[in-house]
Amino acid sequence: SATAVGQLRHFLTDARLAAIGVTPAQREQLASEFSRPWWREFPQYDAAATLARVHVPVLALGGTRVVQVSSAENLPSISAALSRNRDVTVRELRDLNHLFQRAKTGGVSEYSQIAESFSPEAMGIVREWIATRFLRR
Repeated sequence: SATAVGQLRHFLTDARLAAIGVTPAQREQLASEFSRPWWREFPQYDAAATLARVHVPVLALGGTRVVQVSSAENLPSISAALSRNRDVTVRELRDLNHLFQRAKTGGVSEYSQIAESFSPEAMGIVREWIATRFLRR
């Protein structure tokens, strides 16, 4: 709604935008995006309950330069939620951002400035994880 967009526009101060690596020029786009129903419903979603019901192999990766989702906080929670699953691999990847690019800040505005589309290190981990479980050698 227009009211939600206005409230978000007011909330997204230059300082808050800078903290997540977004420029003031992107404020309008962010306010519009954050006013969508998904953003109101998502905080109420219980991911741990869903993960507890997963009994297939899981690879959970997180980068230390992710601004949106702290790997230090979230990867242990993912491990705990999957504790009944016999095949879970959880890895924290140093200096990678939310897109698995080697990053300096992890800010959203940095994404397009990084030449690397996907870290070879992360790709190697994914490749090896799949090969170990699903490819016959």
